[in-house]
Amino acid sequence: MAGRRAGTRAHRHVLSGAGFNGGQMWPGARGGAVVDVIAPAPRHPGYKDFRLILTGRSQGADAWSDLLTQHWAGGPEN
Repeated sequence: MAGRRAGTRAHRHVLSGAGFNGGQMWPGARGGAVVDVIAPAPRHPGYKDFRLILTGRSQGADAWSDLLTQHWAGGPEN
């Protein structure tokens, strides 16, 4: 089923299999990048579910390095 998700045309798929017990995933209609995922399965201790939303795109080693730098900024070693 096609529709819009996070401002992008996407196809809805129902997740099934070990560890999912339902949930939904929306890959983009153009290019297939995952736009949104909702799953009732936690990915970390203490969580009750899982959600992933595409908020932007950047590619390459420089983009990855910038993301990691921003993520760890102000940590105990800085």
